[in-house]
Amino acid sequence: MDTMLSEFDEIPAGGDQPRIIVVEYEAVYRSIVARHLSNLGYHVDTVSDPAELDGAHAGTRMDLVLLDTLLHAEDGLSITRRLRERQPNLGIVLITSLGTETDQVASLEAGADAYLPKPASLEMVAATVRSVLRRVKPKPTREPLQRATSPMTRWAVNMQALELVTPDGAGLPLTMQEAKLLAALIEQCGSLVPRTHLLDVINRSPSSKDQRHLNVMMHLLRRRWDAIPYPCPIRTVYGKGFLFAADSP
Repeated sequence: MDTMLSEFDEIPAGGDQPRIIVVEYEAVYRSIVARHLSNLGYHVDTVSDPAELDGAHAGTRMDLVLLDTLLHAEDGLSITRRLRERQPNLGIVLITSLGTETDQVASLEAGADAYLPKPASLEMVAATVRSVLRRVKPKPTREPLQRATSPMTRWAVNMQALELVTPDGAGLPLTMQEAKLLAALIEQCGSLVPRTHLLDVINRSPSSKDQRHLNVMMHLLRRRWDAIPYPCPIRTVYGKGFLFAADSP
């Protein structure tokens, strides 16, 4: 494992600059991406396979993993699921030469925060890293939400455990983005939540690309209900937003 730090980087007090692992089997691309991120002030480690990643991640706080999906020993989607289970608030960005919408949906469903086609430009990689780090970083200006509830429904979101709590008390695992979206919907249960608000909740812009990302996320949220014996209470108000339907009286 190589640690790449530019001698010109300004390291924040306490050495708490964001820590990133670049997991990429192509040595040249791995080195170029790592050096670029390092020059932007991040602490960057590089590894070439899942075994090195596990060794680097064990006992060490990481903020974001930049992961090639086409590794030889293990595919990126299974690595993503494993990382998400181990550290729910870890930022995960997948880079892959597989660029279909099906691949993108599979990546987000596995728990990735973002998806980049390969080869991605250094500028796009850096912008995506900044965006994901903003999303996964706790906001220090407000008390962290422990549990999203509403008097109009028995559904809830446990933000600490990242679980959807069903009316019978069972827990359904969620990704960080899913939990944030569901919390926003449940807190305003029975009322329309505008698309612009939901995009803001996950630190996305109103751009057409991020609008499509929101559509994918809502589609994945609805699929969570396939695993439980309840109808999905999420409703679409076309062109405006979504609402979480109140419990029937």
